[in-house]
Amino acid sequence: MRTERSRSMPPGPTCQASAPPPGATCACPYCRSTAVVRVITHHGAEPADYCGLDWPLISESIVALGQSIVDITGNLWTVCAEFPNWDVFQSSTGRFYASTSLDGQGATVDAYLVGELRAQMVKAEGQAKQSA
Repeated sequence: MRTERSRSMPPGPTCQASAPPPGATCACPYCRSTAVVRVITHHGAEPADYCGLDWPLISESIVALGQSIVDITGNLWTVCAEFPNWDVFQSSTGRFYASTSLDGQGATVDAYLVGELRAQMVKAEGQAKQSA
């Protein structure tokens, strides 16, 4: 359901999600947990960093206002093509998961950003090769 505020905001991918800088903490009051996502809501806006607990609520609010969130860390379809032996999916909370079997052992990784998911997939494959 669109609200008066969301009708006044321009539609389209105006928000960009990326990785926060090392040591960034959540922008929510009283939280200060380690940030996992940095978001810029519009051109000229200061970026805000959010932890894994607060990011799903923030992203849901952005989408409820009729805006889109573009993950600028990577493209999920490219990651799926690069890792054809992995099953990749996104949960209802916006978290990405990837699972596979590496040398007979199950491996599952997760992240809120495509770039981080890819990095964890590369790391898991590298660890499997080292232990083989």
